[in-house]
Amino acid sequence: DILNYCTASNEHIRTYDNVTYSYEMHDCWTLVSAHCAEDPEYAVFMKKDDNKQMALMVFIGGHKVEILPSSSSRYDIIVNEGEMFDISKDETYYFPSQNIVANGDGAEKSYMFKIYKWEGTFSIDSFLRMTVHYDGSHVNIVAPPHVKGQQCGMCGDFNRDHRYEMLGPQECQLRNGNEMAATWSWGMEGSGECPSFEHECQFSEDNYYVKQT
Repeated sequence: DILNYCTASNEHIRTYDNVTYSYEMHDCWTLVSAHCAEDPEYAVFMKKDDNKQMALMVFIGGHKVEILPSSSSRYDIIVNEGEMFDISKDETYYFPSQNIVANGDGAEKSYMFKIYKWEGTFSIDSFLRMTVHYDGSHVNIVAPPHVKGQQCGMCGDFNRDHRYEMLGPQECQLRNGNEMAATWSWGMEGSGECPSFEHECQFSEDNYYVKQT
């Protein structure tokens, strides 16, 4: 497939390269997937919220989107630290205009990203051809082909190679999903206590070679 996807729940990760592993989600913001280049285009984070649901934070072209569960069926959306809002079924929020339209009425052709709600799922579509689907318990990320081999985070590197899929930020092979969740956690504002990670990690030329091919 030219386009590929990664899916994360609170117990499992399915990587871009079709490897599935288990882990335990915690309440510290954790990098699910990011474009790890000199000028990154996007990053997707998740964490367990107070209601044991999944909270979502996405950076797109330098702009920040948070979708936070406020109950089992309601969500608060925050864009660039602005005021909270929500959208109803079949409504679309456009950025940067900040317009909300219903049922396709007044659809905008030019936008940086849009957030659309259908049934209980939010879809974030960006001008970068990256799409995020989120329903409070799962997040699915569709990566565009031009970032192949330039991904990092719990979803792996998207290099079409199943080997060395559990790599940390230092290109070191990790042993299990909980180590992945710990090493990719970020103690940013809004995080709970991040898990400690103590594992002697040595850079591997094999890992680096696989990532670059």
